Amino acid sequence: MTSADTMKPSPLVSVLVVVRNGRQDIQGLFESLEQQDYTPLEVLVMDGMSQDGTRTLVEEYVPGRPGISVRLLDNPGRIQATGWNIGIRAANGSYIFRIDAVHCRLQSRNYIRHCVETLTRLQQTDPAVAATGGRRLSVTRTKGAWADAIALAQSCSFGVGNAGYRLSEQAGFTETLGVPLYDLRALRAVGLFDESLGRSEDNDLHARLRWRGFKLYYSPDVVALYHPRTTLSGLASQMFHNGWWVSATIIRKRSFPFGVRHLIPFLFFLTLALLLGLSLSGFFPARLVLALVLGAYLLGSLAAALLASRTVGFWRVATVFLIMHACYAAGTASGVFAGRSTAADPGVVTAPGANLGS
Repeated sequence: MTSADTMKPSPLVSVLVVVRNGRQDIQGLFESLEQQDYTPLEVLVMDGMSQDGTRTLVEEYVPGRPGISVRLLDNPGRIQATGWNIGIRAANGSYIFRIDAVHCRLQSRNYIRHCVETLTRLQQTDPAVAATGGRRLSVTRTKGAWADAIALAQSCSFGVGNAGYRLSEQAGFTETLGVPLYDLRALRAVGLFDESLGRSEDNDLHARLRWRGFKLYYSPDVVALYHPRTTLSGLASQMFHNGWWVSATIIRKRSFPFGVRHLIPFLFFLTLALLLGLSLSGFFPARLVLALVLGAYLLGSLAAALLASRTVGFWRVATVFLIMHACYAAGTASGVFAGRSTAADPGVVTAPGANLGS
């Protein structure tokens, strides 16, 4: 590295935060950003018309050190996609860093710096690299047996499939990222986030980037923490809505911006339903196959839960597996029919779970 390189100022990074009624959560996010060793940063908070004091907290927030500025912007659409796009259009930085105010914190102090350095290094030899991000670990933020079980279930492949940004320890190009840093030019090239999508907007964006020849790079050397739901009811709602938007997105976009893992729960329970129907009709081989499939799932679930927990409470993890998979499958099935409706205007809430407050 030459002396000219060392004297060259670091590029501005625009940190985008979309929030609604998240006063308690956004304070923790600010603290997480203050601990980053990278400057300069600008933080753009897109508020979905909060009523709990979130706006006041952001307006009164004063950074703890130089190099960070905070701007508050309105997000009348109240969904993630509209908020991200408002932030991107208002950003002054060359790079866009996207983080969830409610559920994510940066554990590695060098997370943003590592992403910037990795992206700029890769682009020197491959200009098609458009984004990079680190590993996202699920860690509960409250004490409790079920909260722990939920975090454990979302930290193993039986629960979340081959989600590389959650599980992989191998760096390399990938299909999607959890807490990413984007090159702003690439986002503009593909048309930003699709505001007709209440969820799955990140999967859709990453697919469009790949289809346009851009590349996403995963680096497990830096870690962000994800705080999952802490109750079974909250988890069930999240999984149902996530599944709903998988099929709704496929129908609305007339494309498949997902990995195969997103359809496995639906296909599995559809298979069970078909086997059950054949069994009730008196087709004996179907009963045998149904018993074998159910038995294999239960044994696999218990084995994975025991490996994840290694305590006598492993049965809770197995229960969480079932709730995650069944609710996701039910949501996907529901979205096949309900997802056909299209919002008259971009950003209008079109299904339960699309609103930031849901």
